[in-house]
Amino acid sequence: MPHVRGHVSREEQLAPVIQQLYDEVLKRGEISGGPELVLVIDDADTLSKQLNDFNVKDQLGAIVRQGRDRGVHVILSGVPADFPTFGSDWVTDVKASQSGMLFGTLDPNDLSFFRIPYSESGGSSGGLKVLPPGQGYYVKRKYSRVKGAVPCDDSWKMTDWISEIRDRWHVVV
Repeated sequence: MPHVRGHVSREEQLAPVIQQLYDEVLKRGEISGGPELVLVIDDADTLSKQLNDFNVKDQLGAIVRQGRDRGVHVILSGVPADFPTFGSDWVTDVKASQSGMLFGTLDPNDLSFFRIPYSESGGSSGGLKVLPPGQGYYVKRKYSRVKGAVPCDDSWKMTDWISEIRDRWHVVV
């Protein structure tokens, strides 16, 4: 994929990539412009517990805190309830932003990560609490329930998806 600038599969490869992105965030504080950049961290809950490099942790924190205003965005995937509650400042910075997407789960512990009320979990105990495929929450200071859609092939255009979602679920798109 020509748009991917870096890829890391082992922790020892992480420092140079985070350093490069951190330098970009600092540079963008001095000058404006440049393409939007996205840092995607899969299994971030596991990484946050295993990461021992304090320099990388500090740089991740700066990227999370300053990046959004400078065109650098962070996407984390993982189990919200498994993120550490202390000792990982960059995760605390993500939580403090009160912004993000949560798909699939209705577990009260996961909902509380984004400060979504317990009442949204359905209040029932036991069993696997999940939303139907493509449903979740968009969180930006307050939460909104959303439905997501992904095109199956190239024949569907964005306007087709907008019409389909609006008509099927009677929502404003």
